[in-house]
Amino acid sequence: MAPELATPSSLAEALDELRDEEALPLAGGTALVILLRNRLIAPSRLVWLQRLPDLDVIRPTAGGVSVGAMVTVDRLCHEPIVRRDFPALASAASRVGNLRVRCAATVGGHVAHADPRQDLPPVLVAMDAGIRVQGLRSTRVVPAAGFFRGPMETAVEAGELVTSIELPAPSPGGVVAYHRFNPGSEEDYPTVSVAVAMTRDPEGRVTAVRLALGGVADRPSVVADAEGLLVGRRPGPDDVRAVADAAAEGCEPSSDGRGSAPYKRAMAAVWTRRVLTSLLAG
Repeated sequence: MAPELATPSSLAEALDELRDEEALPLAGGTALVILLRNRLIAPSRLVWLQRLPDLDVIRPTAGGVSVGAMVTVDRLCHEPIVRRDFPALASAASRVGNLRVRCAATVGGHVAHADPRQDLPPVLVAMDAGIRVQGLRSTRVVPAAGFFRGPMETAVEAGELVTSIELPAPSPGGVVAYHRFNPGSEEDYPTVSVAVAMTRDPEGRVTAVRLALGGVADRPSVVADAEGLLVGRRPGPDDVRAVADAAAEGCEPSSDGRGSAPYKRAMAAVWTRRVLTSLLAG
């Protein structure tokens, strides 16, 4: 039986519809419709979010920039403030699927889908972005590193909805980079992806770093050893190799059509080394 379709005109109405545990939000539908067609999910009701204009806004905030959940991925990669202040995020957005997908897929739907191979989550984790989640009675901001719980599993609870992505203001001396490795079609998910946020002082010493991997675990994974190996140092090749080795040792890939687990682990090291070398040379 096809699910009912609810078309709320306000966020409060949408949240009220989502109190039903068998209801699911419908944004761009690029992922949800595939799951429905393959009968992997069977919601009783779909709550269509396209009539909620308040969620389709990108605006500066005191702490950075807020990206509404209904902003499309294509708009994210072309928005001037995003391209200026968060070029790595704009670049990652431009690599999602193809143009048809990007024009339909929403930022909120992308993160809520929580496929561990997606492009945006590793960048959001590296940037220490927040995911704003709202229910009928409360609103909370979940750090991206704690938002993703596993394949298609997030911190969003029944009756809640992702309403925005909160991007922290760029740090002085900071830079963020994102690279994806995909030997097949560029429209496919990457085999391995690496996102790094790094801040250095005028003498070149690393003062802060966060490195996140995609595609090599059941969620975006932070390389915890990167901070201890790099902060307070002016890293050289040996330091970079040590972080790359830590990235390979800490990931938990599974074998699939994009490569075997050992191959993905090796590629995590290779691309971690390349990204760090590029950043440190800049």
